[in-house]
Amino acid sequence: MKTGTNKNLRNLNDCGCCEGISRQTPIRVNNRPGLSAIAYRIGTHNQFMQTMLSQISSSHHPKLQGLTTRENDDISIALLDAWATVSDVLTFYQERMANEFYLRTATERLSVLELARLIGYELNPGVAANTYLAFIIEDTPGAFGEVLIPGSNAQGILSSPPPVVIDLGVKVQSIPGPGEQAQTFETVEKIEARAEWNVIRARLTQPQELVTNIGSIVLQGIDNDINTGDIVLIIAKDGTGSVNRNAAKIVNVTSNEERKTTRVDLELEHMTHELSPNVFADDFPEDTDSIRNFNDKTELDEEVVQELVSGTWQGEDLDALIEEKKWSPETLAINIAEKIDFDTKNTHHENTNKDLGIYVFRKKAALFGYNAAKQPTYDSNNRIENASLWVEWCPEGEFANTMYLDNGYEEVVPGSFIAVQKQNQTVDSADIFKISTVVIYPRTAYGISSKTTKIVLPDDSGWEIPDCEVLHDVHVPVGTPQPTTGAEFAFNIIRTTTVYVQSEKLTLAEVPIETIVEGNILTCERAYFGLKKGQKIIVSGERHDLKGIFVSETMTINNIILFKGFTVLKFEKDLVHRFIRSTVTVNANVTLATHGETVHEVLGSGDTTQAFQHFTLRQPPLTYVVDTQTTLEIRVNDLLWKEVADFFGYGPDERIYITRMDDEGRTTVIFGDGKRGLRLPTGQENIKARYRKGIGLQGLVKANKISQLMTRPLGVKGATNPLRSTDADDRERLANARDNAPLTVLALHRIVSLKDYEDYAQSYAGIDKALATWSWDRLQRTVFLTVAGPNGATIEETIKKPLLNTLHKFGDPNVLITINTYQPKFFRLKAFVEVFSDYLGEKVVAEIKQTLRENFSFKKRQFGQPVYYSEVLDVIHKVKGVKAVDIDDLFIVGEENRKNDQQGLEARLPYKINNEFIGAELLTLDSAPIELGER
Repeated sequence: MKTGTNKNLRNLNDCGCCEGISRQTPIRVNNRPGLSAIAYRIGTHNQFMQTMLSQISSSHHPKLQGLTTRENDDISIALLDAWATVSDVLTFYQERMANEFYLRTATERLSVLELARLIGYELNPGVAANTYLAFIIEDTPGAFGEVLIPGSNAQGILSSPPPVVIDLGVKVQSIPGPGEQAQTFETVEKIEARAEWNVIRARLTQPQELVTNIGSIVLQGIDNDINTGDIVLIIAKDGTGSVNRNAAKIVNVTSNEERKTTRVDLELEHMTHELSPNVFADDFPEDTDSIRNFNDKTELDEEVVQELVSGTWQGEDLDALIEEKKWSPETLAINIAEKIDFDTKNTHHENTNKDLGIYVFRKKAALFGYNAAKQPTYDSNNRIENASLWVEWCPEGEFANTMYLDNGYEEVVPGSFIAVQKQNQTVDSADIFKISTVVIYPRTAYGISSKTTKIVLPDDSGWEIPDCEVLHDVHVPVGTPQPTTGAEFAFNIIRTTTVYVQSEKLTLAEVPIETIVEGNILTCERAYFGLKKGQKIIVSGERHDLKGIFVSETMTINNIILFKGFTVLKFEKDLVHRFIRSTVTVNANVTLATHGETVHEVLGSGDTTQAFQHFTLRQPPLTYVVDTQTTLEIRVNDLLWKEVADFFGYGPDERIYITRMDDEGRTTVIFGDGKRGLRLPTGQENIKARYRKGIGLQGLVKANKISQLMTRPLGVKGATNPLRSTDADDRERLANARDNAPLTVLALHRIVSLKDYEDYAQSYAGIDKALATWSWDRLQRTVFLTVAGPNGATIEETIKKPLLNTLHKFGDPNVLITINTYQPKFFRLKAFVEVFSDYLGEKVVAEIKQTLRENFSFKKRQFGQPVYYSEVLDVIHKVKGVKAVDIDDLFIVGEENRKNDQQGLEARLPYKINNEFIGAELLTLDSAPIELGER
């Protein structure tokens, strides 16, 4: 049979079943670009074994053809098996080693570290956490000294203790929680602290602006003996400067035991102000007075205090004046406060009307004769003409500007006020007079005799009771029963007039300021001196939008003024939160502290015969602060040596060294060989190091946990961190190192393109994610960088500023760069899953939750990356056992009404609002329990 004519038989010739054993090694290796692991093995155990077996019967090795057995228990076959095993092991590790020679495929940190060094890149050693510490200074009683008596001076008055200097390196340790270790922080700034800066409060009260048509008034004290129905007198200026007088009736009295004040509500027909002023705005006048006004002053006296209270002054100018005149800041501050209090209580300042204020009338009186019986009429024989006809008295002796009261009132004195209410007048329309003269004597008139109080009013008062002759032709309106004669009309004034007397001046209280604290201006409760522009302070208080939640913010003072006796602070930027005013406190004894404890160590002895002599620091990890600045100082024979990146380009006489960190975080200090860098001089223990130990995320401590003073400067009572520590980062991760290392050769340490800005920012210590976009600042295009810290931390100014400086250094300094932290957003979902009957539902649900948290974590998400329904469905369906999924709800926390794409949730890219750049959003799954049910 011819095989060529049978197609099926012809195909059997290509099966290879008759070819026997063939050579299978070395395998050809071919790896495409972009793989996470490369293949490099030229064979496996079986392939090596088959290759050697094939060589036994090969014509190229005739001497081996005698080995005809292929049984495994034969010694020759066993020897081949042993070498196949050796080859398998060698090629396995050869492949592993080959992977370690490429950044993308290396899995060992040491490999990445050494590969990066080949192109001049050192893995970021991490960065130490930092926070602002608020120090509490000892404040002894009487620190402000005595109070000035008007007209005296303040020379020689005792002052509070002098300012306390908090130097560099003050150690404060954290109080560890369960499973935590205490972390040490050290101050990195030198400041001057004062006891009066421990707690600076916001201004809480303001003087009342008295007007005559006010509806409510707050008085000082709760024992004013004021009751409902009492009559008060208000004397105040109107908008034109004219003085008005108004009486009013008290309709309600409310005492405030806590504030020791009394609020009185008044009955006024034309009330326009409920309580004045009802608003308060922190103000910052730009126009200030000149301290040249005090050139001829050498003593701190009442005149100086008065001028300071009445003007507006630059804070730094006043500090210079105080220093020049050798005045006590504490004494000046307390006397300014006393002057303001004195002026408030007396409701007047110099050169103003001393009558202004509020008075209460303690007594209610009538005019003399108000209760006199009418007189009978007599005929010519002096007999009563008609027993039933009595006529009214005709007023006599009632002179103009004079009135007689129904009794002797000893408390009525000249200079006091009276309110005269006639029959048809309301209380608030009563006539107000100031008494000129008071005489108490017996008077007989209108058929009665008794004591009377004669009150003489000013000539222009207009008070007069007309006599009968003037009124004999008076016409009484129709329907008016009384009076019907001129006498009756005149004497009716005496009978129906009420006089409120014995005016007593009351003390106005300051009213609470109800407005919230927001923006970039804060008015303090009193005058504070010594505060500087650029000084850091911490503002703390209860949030207005979240009751019971207290937060703190670090602010930088931009300017200080003394406005009407109160210090007003202007900040460089607006407060992030809105605070309830009564809870706001400011600590101005603030300094920056970073994680890490200072160590002094003798590294060893120098030996000039050794090239590249090296020593390892004994207490790792070495602390690096922001911008990877090392804290290591090396002194040889007490001379400071300089750390450099490498020895290249340095001469034989330069005192330099380099440092290298191994994979375990240990730092080795390496000195020169005499050609590139000076060799160490021979000496006994002459190599000394000063450095700080501690770095990374372990330095992230919650607010108010760093409070144990390890070193206590004289006068310091305590310290704390009102804000949590931030900006920490562990050693650079392998994934980041793979991306960041090539940047050193891609742009050759120059930042040109938009991608360069993003890449450089992302490789910066303390930055985990970065996004660079173009934006516009008015007419100029700007690079806007959105950045995020490790584990989703927001970025503070302590990293932003050095990063900005570095970007300008390696890029175009004329390019405008704006850096802002990202906007963390969190989403929640509600879903139901159906599980195959072969699986345990609770285990599948638990695995789904874990998978969701992994896939929608900060590490896996990017800026502006949306969350689609399809993506969530895909993640859930990849869990084994899931049969079906139904997503009921998907929303962003706190923005349930936010309009989103029907396909899912959108995350905003960077945008600008009200001339402020807002960073991109990053959407992650909220930490709240996932609502995941099973059907």
